[in-house]
Amino acid sequence: MSLGRSSGGLGSLNAAVTLASKGFGSFNWEIDTGTLVGTVVFEATIDDANYFAVDAIQIDGTIITNVSSFSARGAFTSVGYSQVRLRVSAYTSGTSDARIQGSLGTHVVRIGDPLPAGTSNIGDVDVV
Repeated sequence: MSLGRSSGGLGSLNAAVTLASKGFGSFNWEIDTGTLVGTVVFEATIDDANYFAVDAIQIDGTIITNVSSFSARGAFTSVGYSQVRLRVSAYTSGTSDARIQGSLGTHVVRIGDPLPAGTSNIGDVDVV
């Protein structure tokens, strides 16, 4: 169940897309290809004034703290944050649109080492 979302353009140093995150358990984020040449960081705050870096998980399962190649998307979790944001920490030129969407779900699942195809069995069902 989705509770809220925020979107906007990332086109200057410190430009940010921010979402009030109280009540959310996890967040999905997405940055369009656009023309942005720069670095976007994932940040959160618990006091609405001092932001700190948080880890995010890209759609391919890679854990990151920033992204500089777009189009990118993924998720991160909330641990009592009051706000989360995507912020341009280094800027050269261009702009890209970004979105954050909050969800009630409290877990983000990452498969670190997938099972090899054709050689793995999870559970066992016998027909009698």
